[in-house]
Amino acid sequence: TTNFGTAHIAVPNKHKVGVIERPLGLQGALLTFAIRTLDKQDPKRHFTTMQNNILPADDFSQEIVKAAAKPDGDDLIYVHSWNTSFEQASFAAAQLSHDLQFAGATMLFSWPSRAAFSAYAADQEAALASLAPLNDLLVRTRQAVGPQAKI
Repeated sequence: TTNFGTAHIAVPNKHKVGVIERPLGLQGALLTFAIRTLDKQDPKRHFTTMQNNILPADDFSQEIVKAAAKPDGDDLIYVHSWNTSFEQASFAAAQLSHDLQFAGATMLFSWPSRAAFSAYAADQEAALASLAPLNDLLVRTRQAVGPQAKI
């Protein structure tokens, strides 16, 4: 099932280009242990999801049309790699858009990664199975914006 929606991601006030600021945690080479009690999430200091909204497909298309009406009507569609959670992908898309000072619409196409180093084969299968929904997003974006769409 393909879900559509919008998200508002807060970018920290003192964001450094190329960095996704997150609360402190202990990180190892193969494992990540997020110990959030060490450093509470703070939108002023960390990338933070402020709001997520699931939308019907037609409403999502209308959001694309609104975004394309901006003076710089380009669309950026970020597709994440393997070993990436939806939250990580959301923050990466926001970070890229912010760092590029991208004025158009930024979209994320997220497929069901298991977000685990050991799940490469499963992620490969999930990514391949997500090609049709990705194509649907590209077609939907082109139809919503029209032939002038720059994706």
